[in-house]
Amino acid sequence: MPMTNPDDRWRHQTSAAPHAPSHDPLTPGLPLHGQPAMNIGGSEDTSYPMYPGAGVNIWVLIAVGFIVLIFSGPIFGTLYPLAAVPAAAAYFAVKSALHVVMPTLDVSDRRPFALLATIVVFWFMSRVDHRLAARVAPYRRARHVARVVLIAAFLTPSTISEPGRNGWMPRSLFELQLLVTDRRVLVVMAFWMVVAHLFLVKAKGTRAKWDRVLEAMRLRPKGL
Repeated sequence: MPMTNPDDRWRHQTSAAPHAPSHDPLTPGLPLHGQPAMNIGGSEDTSYPMYPGAGVNIWVLIAVGFIVLIFSGPIFGTLYPLAAVPAAAAYFAVKSALHVVMPTLDVSDRRPFALLATIVVFWFMSRVDHRLAARVAPYRRARHVARVVLIAAFLTPSTISEPGRNGWMPRSLFELQLLVTDRRVLVVMAFWMVVAHLFLVKAKGTRAKWDRVLEAMRLRPKGL
């Protein structure tokens, strides 16, 4: 039996013959001979999915911001109830009508039409409100009383704290009952009515600046 010469280990360390194909360097973790790697997880695509970001309609954002400003209770909701109430009614009416006429239309797709109707109605009724207040004295006095009562009604819940009531305004019949039956309500509401009356009557400089802002927004006719 031939014996292996330990000095022949040089044969296993020499490069391949000239006619043998060259070997590319191996990258750790990759399979040999270009074979596809085994998918252990069972999914053919191991890359993370890329979701394109949703587009933002700037006009919808402007409309939403304007509606939020309109329905901010202590501002337009209390100062111009003749314009705010029909505008709110227009918003819900348009949404309900679109739901009946076009039931396949998504809620988010119906909202821009409702917001547009709200803006148009509020703009028109706001100009009517200012014309009536400038020309009809009984309406001007009635609007002043409504403003005083509404401002006090909005500020009173935030002033009175109740253990069983959470938040600024009552959100249930139980919280409303707690608020109405509280003896402090009449006293606090009377206080805020006096403050609102004095502010609306005495703050002439603030009213002038506010009127200029409304004129710039076309919510108040010029020259009134």
